[in-house]
Amino acid sequence: MTQIKSKINLGFTLIEVLIFVSLLSIIFITFAALTTVTIRWSKINEHKIIASHNIEEIREWLRGQKEADFTGFIGKEGSWCFNSHEYPAGYSNWVLSSDPSCDHSLDGIYKRTVVLANQDSDRKVLVSLHIDWNEGTQYFTIDERTLFSLHEI
Repeated sequence: MTQIKSKINLGFTLIEVLIFVSLLSIIFITFAALTTVTIRWSKINEHKIIASHNIEEIREWLRGQKEADFTGFIGKEGSWCFNSHEYPAGYSNWVLSSDPSCDHSLDGIYKRTVVLANQDSDRKVLVSLHIDWNEGTQYFTIDERTLFSLHEI
């Protein structure tokens, strides 16, 4: 009788285990990096939405100021800082954008400025709205311009 020798494979070799663990590690590291980038961009987009809301908020407040007292409003030509959600009660309380207190203190990261420029013989005011913030080493900004007049259609 001839005896047949057969090799029975009872497990994985060390090389197979190392290759499997290495591939699994690469997959997990890739997913972790992808998740980190996604979370970072989600936060940036969240800040862009809040910045857009802050621009809209100041524009509507300025429109109310214009409607309440157009003569006083056109007299405020210059660059102004509005880094609070509580707006000044009168024109004399507006803060110049060159003031040292005009920093990135709105909601902890934003700096919101407004430039008013008279147009067309004091009958119109060009309003330039600007908000900026930093995300780590990146600098973001949103600018908007609108024209206010005494009688808007």
